[in-house]
Amino acid sequence: MNNMVVNPREAVAFTITIVSLTAGIVLWAIATFQSKEAAGKFERDTKDDQVRLEKRMDAYESEQKAIRTEIGGIRADTSYIRGRLEPKTK
Repeated sequence: MNNMVVNPREAVAFTITIVSLTAGIVLWAIATFQSKEAAGKFERDTKDDQVRLEKRMDAYESEQKAIRTEIGGIRADTSYIRGRLEPKTK
């Protein structure tokens, strides 16, 4: 049977190493993973952002439709004015 003699300095160094490793793993886990509350908040914020984006897109599409309608009216007016101004050939 081997008689193992543990030096107090080695025991302290081993304990510090284990504690440091454990603290590192815990801190890494805290920094890497999120809690359920944080995940829920992120999901709610994402849904709110999607709703805001959809509203902006709807407003943009409405604006584009109004512009197209206005351009169509301008085109018709321009054709009418051009027809009135051009000399007519007989």
